[in-house]
Amino acid sequence: MAPYEFRPNQVFDPKKHILDVIAMQYLEQATSDVHHLVPADVIADGNFLYHSIVLLMNNSAVTWSELRVRTVIELITNATYYSNTYSHCVGPFDIAIQAMCRKSTFSELYEITALCNILKCNIRSIYPKIDLRDHTAIVNNTFMPLPPTVANCEITILWSHTLNESEVRIKNNSTWSPNHFVPLMSRLIQHERDNNNQLASVLATPEKKTFKNNVAIQIRIPEFQSSPSRRLRSVINIDTDSSQSIMSDIMLHDQNDKEEQRQIRLEKKKQLVRSSRLNATEDERQNRLDANKRRTQSSRKNGTEEERQNRLDANKRRTQSIRKNATEEERQNRLEQQRKRSQANREKKKNEKRMSDNISIQQQTTQMQSAGAKEVTLQDGINISHSTSNANILPKIRNATSSWPEPISRDLKEGCLKKFLHRMSMSALAETTCAVCNIRSPMQKSKSVPV
Repeated sequence: MAPYEFRPNQVFDPKKHILDVIAMQYLEQATSDVHHLVPADVIADGNFLYHSIVLLMNNSAVTWSELRVRTVIELITNATYYSNTYSHCVGPFDIAIQAMCRKSTFSELYEITALCNILKCNIRSIYPKIDLRDHTAIVNNTFMPLPPTVANCEITILWSHTLNESEVRIKNNSTWSPNHFVPLMSRLIQHERDNNNQLASVLATPEKKTFKNNVAIQIRIPEFQSSPSRRLRSVINIDTDSSQSIMSDIMLHDQNDKEEQRQIRLEKKKQLVRSSRLNATEDERQNRLDANKRRTQSSRKNGTEEERQNRLDANKRRTQSIRKNATEEERQNRLEQQRKRSQANREKKKNEKRMSDNISIQQQTTQMQSAGAKEVTLQDGINISHSTSNANILPKIRNATSSWPEPISRDLKEGCLKKFLHRMSMSALAETTCAVCNIRSPMQKSKSVPV
C-alpha cells in the first residue's frame, strides 16, 4: 500500500465541525497547556480514534476501515518492538491484535503508536487527570514514529468518554475509564480588515472646449481642493461606517455561533437522555414513570377549564390523525387491545360484585347469630334451638361463600331435602275445624278436649 501524505487540517471551523460538549468538560481537567484547543465531535461507534484521524485529513478517499487495516499490518510487522515497549502497561500483544481485527473495538496505546509510523507524524496523547494510575503517566505523552522515519507534523488526541463523569461512575461502580477519542483543534482566528489607509485622490483640472475666431481652444477651469478639516471628517466618517459594519458582522457571527452551540447542546442532551433510558434498570424506569405521572396529575389539577379543554381538543385531534394514517394491521391491533381492555373491565366489575355479595351474606349470618336462641317446636316433640341449627348451618354457608363459586355439598342438600319433606308432609299440613270459633287451623296447633 502506498504511504500517506498526511497534511492535517487542525483549525476548528464552526461551519464544518461540531463542538463535543462532553469532551470539553474532560479537557478542562487535563493539563493547562491544551485548554485553548477545541475538541471536535466524531461518530461514537467504537472506531473513535480512526474517525478522529479521518476528520483531520484532507483526503476524503481515506476511510476508518482502511486506517484500522493499516494499523494491524504495522503492529504485526513490528510486533517485537511494540510488545516489548508497551505490553507492560496495555496488556498482552496477541490479545490486543485479536481485538483490533474486530470493528467497533475501542483502541488503546498500541494503535496510537502504530499510527505515528503510518501517518509519519507525532501524536500527542492527552489523558484527563481523573483516577490517575501508573500507566497514565505513559499515556500522557508525545509519541513519535520509529527511526529512520521523520515526523512532518504533530496532532493532539484527547482520551474522553461519551457520558459525563458522574454518569460513568454510577454505571461503573464509582470508577472512571475512557471509551472515546476526539481530536483537539485550534480555534479559528478571523483577520480583521484594515480600513485606516489614507485616501489618495487623483485631482485632474477639468477643461472646457470653446471656439474663438472659429478655432477650437481649451479653457482650463480651476477647481479648489476641499479643506483639510473637511477631508479629515470624511475619512473619520468612512472609518466609522467601516468599523460599524465590521462590528455588526462580528455580532451576527457570534449570534449564529451561539445558536449553533445551543442546538449542539440540545442534541447532546437528547442523546444522553436516550442513552440513560436505554441503560436504565426497571426500578429507575418505574420511578421515572411515577414522577411523570405525579407531575402530569399536578399540572392537570392546577390547570384552568380552558387549558383542560385545549388539552382534550389536542388529544382528540392527535388521536384522529393517528387513526386516519394508521395501517390496517395497526387498526386491528388497536381493536384487539380495546377488546382485551373491555374484557378486563368486565371481569373486574364481576369480581367487585361477588365481593359485595359475600360481604352482605356474612353480614346476614352475623345478624342471625346475634338474634338469640329461640326454641322451635316440631311435630315429634323434640325442641331444637336456633343456636344449634345456626351452629350447624353457618359453617356450611361460610365455607360455601368463602370460595365462591363452588358445588353445594351433598350433606347440605340432604339436610335441606329432609326439612322440606318434613314440613310438607300430610301430618304437618293437616288442618281441623275449631269447635268454638268454627275456623280451620293447623292440627299441630289444635288441642283435643274430651267431652
